[in-house]
Parts: sequence; structure tokens; C-alpha cells
Amino acid sequence: MGIRGRAMETVPAKHLLHRNRSTEWFGTDHTMNLYRGCCHGCLYCDSRSGCYRIEGFDTVRVKADALRIFRDDLARKARPAFISMGSMSDPYNPFERELELTRHALELIDAYSCGTAIATKSPLITRDMDILASIQAHSPVICKLTVSTAEGAIQLAMEATDRTIHASRCLIIGYGRIGKLLARMLPALGARTAVSARRYSDLAWIEATGCRGLRTAALAGELGEFDLIFNTVPSLVLDGSRLRETKADCVILELASAPGGVDFDAAARLDCGIYITGCNYVEELSYYENCTLAISYFEKLIAHGKEKGVKIATYNCRWDNFVCDPMAFTLIHGHVKDLYIKYDPSHCIYAGGDYLQEARDWAHRFLHVHLKGSLVIGGQRYDDPPAGMDQTDWGAFLAILYAKGYDGNLSIEPHSQNWKGELGEKGIDYTIRYFRNLML
Repeated sequence: MGIRGRAMETVPAKHLLHRNRSTEWFGTDHTMNLYRGCCHGCLYCDSRSGCYRIEGFDTVRVKADALRIFRDDLARKARPAFISMGSMSDPYNPFERELELTRHALELIDAYSCGTAIATKSPLITRDMDILASIQAHSPVICKLTVSTAEGAIQLAMEATDRTIHASRCLIIGYGRIGKLLARMLPALGARTAVSARRYSDLAWIEATGCRGLRTAALAGELGEFDLIFNTVPSLVLDGSRLRETKADCVILELASAPGGVDFDAAARLDCGIYITGCNYVEELSYYENCTLAISYFEKLIAHGKEKGVKIATYNCRWDNFVCDPMAFTLIHGHVKDLYIKYDPSHCIYAGGDYLQEARDWAHRFLHVHLKGSLVIGGQRYDDPPAGMDQTDWGAFLAILYAKGYDGNLSIEPHSQNWKGELGEKGIDYTIRYFRNLML
């Protein structure tokens, strides 16, 4: 059993279906994992804790005879269960595409009239939409892709601010699914985190997790202290008066579904002039179809932005975004004339591209540039040291920006796992001195 020539280890299991002590987490009453271990390596994941005694957690193993055991467990249930999948291993890991164990497990869940809540970071879940729709006809179905949303939000926050997440003051508005995940991730990265909620029971849980609890209805007077604000509430929370309270360099990320919680008319009046976005790739569609849909999406954003005096820019990070390389720039930015780019050379370097060529061809569309170091050894990403101590030819890169007439911001982005604390502060000071010598 394996994938692309790799053998896959098996581990024994007596049962797969386990009753939860509480239904607090998304209402599920049972947990089931077909695989053991996970290859994502998420910093905030408590499944990696030693208390679970899983050796080699980064190696994915399959539980022997898993489907038979799971079927027998379901047959013994007196009433249908609401089953959580993905608590200890992503059920749509790279092996699943070939093995289809999760798909067959969903067929069993459907056959025994159970419900399911799936946590995954993989678009492979779309393969099983037919079975999930069948389950939803009789039982609840929750697809917890909020992990990717929360991680993507943190990535965008790091891209958009000159600060590190560590020691920054963060506010999460709302304590739903995305809010709960952010409330776990941000403190793990060293952020001083506050969370707002409406219900007092949620505020009690927030305080119990070590975050500061605030009432959403009483945020007035509290907003001026935060460096980063993550809104997850799909109703107007940050109106004009509250936006005026925020610091001039505060970064606000809108994560809620329409209509959202940020008053973008007020944001425009306060001279927040750039909206940065990406566009995810749908595997079931062709590249041409993805580009066509992306163009339609960006054209609508640009039309709305023009009404508010806000420019739209894509980021060249690969995180949930395929509009990040010369081919996409040519097809999409080449067609959409008022679509700009927030550019970070490190993303191109780690993807094996030519950042000087991209700057030569597209710097006239750059609205914002990040100064993040990159270091590749033996063809592998090693570290993101302070810009100026890395392998990027910053002199040549800035020479192209000067030649193309770039007059936007240069934002230092500390992103290293090694340069933290006092060493990290020294690294930032070094980068400032380094780039001052390149300023004309």
C-alpha cells in the first residue's frame, strides 16, 4: 500500500469510533480517525503534544483494516452518531487520493444515517461532495475548512504589517469557528490576543483559554491599542466612529461572509486606499476556466473599489492563490488593466522563479513591496533571515523599481523562525540600516 512508489505503514486498531466527553466542539458526539499522524506540521496543533504518545507524528500511517472496524463500530451504535473526522490527522492527506478510505468511510456514515464534521486543509474534499450531499439529506454535515481560512488570515497579516505576530496586539471579533481557531493560533505565535463575543458563556471560554475577553457591543474605546484586527462577524461592527479609533497603521482583515463587519465606505473616507486579495484555484476546472473566473471576480472588485476610491491588488504569495506567477500575471493582469500587485521577492525565489525578471516586466503594476529575506541551501528553503543578510540581490531589485518609477512603500517583514526576540530586533535594525544605503 503506498503512493508514488512510497510504502505506507499500518498501525493496529481495535476501534475507530470513540465517544466524546463533550459536544462543545461543533456539536459532535463521536470522533473517528482513519489515519494516524499528519504531514502539515502546524505550529498550533495540540495533536502533536506528547500527552497523546504518538511517535513520529509527522509520518502518516493508516490503521489496519480500518473500514471493517469502522463498519462494526457503527453497527453497534443504538442511534446515529455525529462523527468528527480530522481531529488527529487530516482525512484528506496526500495518500487519500489513491486509497479513498475517507470516501468509503463517508459511504458508511451515510448508510448508517450518521452525520459528520470534517476538518481538512485539502481541496480533495470536493471529490466527495456527492456523498456529503447524500448525508446532508438526513443528518448534519460540517466541512471545517476554516483552518485554511484562519491560517491564510495570519499569512496575510504577516504580509500586510511591518510587525511580527509575536508580541503584537491582536483582536479577534467574533467567537465562531474561525474565531475559535484564531484564538488558538495567535497565542501560539506569541501574540497578545483579545477576543470579542456577544454571549457571556463565550467570554468565559475565551478567558479560560488565556485570551482577554471583550464584549462585541462594548468595543468603543478599546480599539486604539490593537495592531491587528480580525473580523469574523457578518454584520456591521467596525463603523466609521470605531474605525477612527484604530491606529493609523492598524491592519484590519475581513474574514466574515457578506455583508461583512467592516464599513468600507468609512474605510475609503479614512484613506485606506488599497485592498489586497488572492484567488484560489479550483482543481476540477481547467487553467483557462480558473483564469476566466478570476478575471470576472477582479473586475467586480475593481468596479466596486473605484466607487470608493480603493485600488485592488493581488499578492504573489502562493497561499490559497494562483495569481502569483508570470503566466497568471500575463493572462489576468494583462487583461485587467487596473489590477495591481503587492510583491514579495521571496515568494518567487522559493518557487524557483526569477524575481528580477518579474520586477522588470511587472513593477509598473506594483503598489506595495515587501522586504523579506530568503535563504535556499541545497535547493531547499532554509530560513527567512533579515533582508540584506540573505541571497536576494536587493540592489538590482531596487534599481529596477527606480527605473520603473515605483514610489510605493517598502515594508520590512520579519518572518524567520530563528531571528526572534532580541536577535530579531537586531535583525530589523540591520535591515533598516542596509536599505537606507540604497535610498536615493
